Amino acid sequence: MTNYSYPRYRLNTNLQFYGKFITSLLNPLAYQKKPLAACLQLLSQQFQSEQILLFPQARIGFYHYLQAVLQKEDQVIISSYTLIDMVNMILATGAQPVLCDTAPHKFTPGLTEIKARVTDKTRVLVYTHLYGIVEDLTEIRHFCKQHQILLVEDCAQAVGCEDSLGPVGLQADAAVYSFGALKNIVGLYGGALMLKDSAVFYAIQKKMLHQPYLPLHRLIEKFLFCIFYEILSHPVIFSVFFKKISFAFDEKGHVDKIPKLKKVKPEFSDYAMHPIQAALILNQLPFLNTRREKAKFFAKTYSQLFEKKSNFMPFFSFDPAQVFTYLQYPVYYRGKNKDLKNILIKSKIDVNIDFFQNISHLEEFKQSYFCPNCEDLIEHLILFPSYSKLSKRFFLKMAKVLEML
Repeated sequence: MTNYSYPRYRLNTNLQFYGKFITSLLNPLAYQKKPLAACLQLLSQQFQSEQILLFPQARIGFYHYLQAVLQKEDQVIISSYTLIDMVNMILATGAQPVLCDTAPHKFTPGLTEIKARVTDKTRVLVYTHLYGIVEDLTEIRHFCKQHQILLVEDCAQAVGCEDSLGPVGLQADAAVYSFGALKNIVGLYGGALMLKDSAVFYAIQKKMLHQPYLPLHRLIEKFLFCIFYEILSHPVIFSVFFKKISFAFDEKGHVDKIPKLKKVKPEFSDYAMHPIQAALILNQLPFLNTRREKAKFFAKTYSQLFEKKSNFMPFFSFDPAQVFTYLQYPVYYRGKNKDLKNILIKSKIDVNIDFFQNISHLEEFKQSYFCPNCEDLIEHLILFPSYSKLSKRFFLKMAKVLEML
């Protein structure tokens, strides 16, 4: 498939994934608790923690944690460049989300930006590791301890990454992991919550004990979505209908195309992870290292390329010793990202420029929060494909186009 174009993103799935879902669907034993116990055991090894809980979605784990530690007037600091559903989970608990700007030319907040948002009501800080790249939280962690602020690491896009302490998430009071359709490991939704506080862990565990499994029809719907996405993003199909599919991804493939605030109880909050989800996670975890190594090759090549280009500014220096998954490769383009996207389209190169929105632009937040760095990020961030299904030949062809810019 070397003569075909590849889309901005493809699912981290394979034939084993689709086969596992179908066989699990037809096997009555798959509806028992055994896959859940096995998944919990494997994830405990993966994340080096015994205090892990499984949820039908990552955001549901986050919601239950906030419910356990927050009171109504508490404030939760979260980046303005984030998934709107994370903000909605805060609102659902009755707490107040406090939007934090990103650091200059960064896609995450720095300590300076965080300090500017801290008040005597601040109870939780949510720090998100985006695009399969982990930030050093040493200073932020010490600051949180000093001010008795609970630190939550949002590792939804960072499953398989490691920092100085080991698997990502160990620096925080709580860590949230996702196994959604667009993540490193796909479980058709699915999430995990790791906790340091044993009392909080057992309280949430007890609360979740007798909850019913996520309805099977929701898994089937998501499975069909994955097949549909797999077809659209297949290089053969994508190449033939490049402009139409790329436009469709721009219009409807956006995570938060039209972000909306909701103060209601989240949809799946009264459900538990389905055993089939656990079986899929177990099925896909063995492929994580191979995918990570391939993405690492792409990230290294991107870094070497962009460090030589004055019109690009890498967000980080590539270090082969770092264990990142590079879900997508982010780079700061000194011109307008929309202009570069239009140039690349002419060479049939599809990139993402608006994975998230600036939440502070919402009417409900406009008067309270001003996030200029985040606004600058929205205009200059470009996300290049670095997924494991990407053809190396197409990647090198794309690199040649970028060299000429």
